Amino acid sequence: MVGSEFEGKIFSHPIFGRDSVGVVGEFVSEEEGTGIVHIAPGHGKEDYEVGKKYSLPIQSVLDEFGKGNQNSIKYIGIFYEEMNKKVIEDLKEKGFLFREGEYEHSYPHCWRCKKPVVFRATRQWFIKVEDIRQDLIEQARKVEWIPDWGITRMESTLASKPDWCISRQRAWGVPIPYVICKGCGEYIWSEYAAEKIAELILAGEPDAWWEKDIKNFIPEDFRCSNCGSSEFEKRKRCS
Repeated sequence: MVGSEFEGKIFSHPIFGRDSVGVVGEFVSEEEGTGIVHIAPGHGKEDYEVGKKYSLPIQSVLDEFGKGNQNSIKYIGIFYEEMNKKVIEDLKEKGFLFREGEYEHSYPHCWRCKKPVVFRATRQWFIKVEDIRQDLIEQARKVEWIPDWGITRMESTLASKPDWCISRQRAWGVPIPYVICKGCGEYIWSEYAAEKIAELILAGEPDAWWEKDIKNFIPEDFRCSNCGSSEFEKRKRCS
């Protein structure tokens, strides 16, 4: 059989029983090997592109700590390495595992901690630079740059970028004032939170977002528009 014969066919997921559609990917060559594999649009560039082509949901099954989130269904809260073992156990239990083995291959690693990098789709914030480009350049020129050639680099960057990602998941920087619903995981922009942060910073509390309880940054009757929950948590990373 050729791969195209599986395109559009509906298959039953071996663990969850849900419908899975057959798709065709062209990013694996015959030299690297061919076959039927799972597709994870929320965990890899090529998979993401195939997912967009077939209108598959772009979901990540891991949270920012590498543990299963609400999309992982029965593996919520389990670290990904342990989750791999649980999946194998569940496949064995259902009689769907034909063979198990280890395969060593090259994989991107963090240049700081040297640990493997897990790709996951996340929500990001961007500034549309082209709409405010000249104003940004004028403001940059008012800053004292050390060394002074820094302004040349900044002007060049601002002149060439169509947009700028300001949510980089760093543990330092300027926090983005949105809250996360504990009920459904929805990310919610809060104008109220932004105003409260500004108010507290001007009052001499620059670390208020990190130090104060989430209740200080949302109205008392605040509810998630998606699921109605009143339980929220703060964004844990910065730009």
